[in-house]
Amino acid sequence: MPHIQIRGEISLERMWETIGQLRLLKPDPIIIDPPYMLHNRKTLLFQTSVTEHGRSQKFYLIVSAREEGLTVRVDPVTDPVKSDGVKRAVGFLAAHIKSMFPGAEYGVTNIPDFVMREIL
Repeated sequence: MPHIQIRGEISLERMWETIGQLRLLKPDPIIIDPPYMLHNRKTLLFQTSVTEHGRSQKFYLIVSAREEGLTVRVDPVTDPVKSDGVKRAVGFLAAHIKSMFPGAEYGVTNIPDFVMREIL
């Protein structure tokens, strides 16, 4: 599954309270809705929509806490086609989260071509 780790002191609670709807319109539309906090308070779910070549996919992105930071990944239950748009959505959300926390750094990823160094 596509994923990006972010290392550093990161608060899921702060993300849950402050992230609204995120939109990236070019090259293809990506819409990420505000997160749901799971009861364990260690996981956020973001309903996401990606449109490519006139075809839309809806799925969830999971942000889960780890000892050294967090991981942004595609929810395997929703299992979208792992298109460039889906990978770009993971990179877009990771870049937004990283921008919220000074000192945060990217860690391990299996989609290096989709890691955004800054939010577009």
